[in-house]
Amino acid sequence: MRGSLWRALVTGVKKRVDSGAIDAGFDLAGRASGLYGFDTRQAEVDKAQAEAFATVMQALQGVESAVIHHGTLLVVKYGPNVVRRELSQLEVAHLRRNPILTSSPATILTELQRLTDQNEEETSAALPAVQIKSALVVHEQPDR
Repeated sequence: MRGSLWRALVTGVKKRVDSGAIDAGFDLAGRASGLYGFDTRQAEVDKAQAEAFATVMQALQGVESAVIHHGTLLVVKYGPNVVRRELSQLEVAHLRRNPILTSSPATILTELQRLTDQNEEETSAALPAVQIKSALVVHEQPDR
């Protein structure tokens, strides 16, 4: 009896188990842990935001126009219309530099859209133009 029982066991398992099945098992375990970890936390955040928004909507019942800015949340009421918007970090910084915008429900959304459009134009101008060439490759089969 030479050799190790462990070595024989590992060799037997390697012969019987397909590496694709192992990879699929790891992928499934990774997705499950991601769903539990990330989605559970995101659901809690979404619930808290919905509750806060409901409270804001109740507070705005008798108000004709308002701008509420807290962190990345922006709520704008102008007449009967209410807009809830998640701000990007660029927009948050812009509002911090220009707090006067929060006093004008009529223009704040237009100003934020202008900022977004300007940023997209600058970003696309900074990227080099890329041409994609396609090539058709034909593989000939040798005559038999």
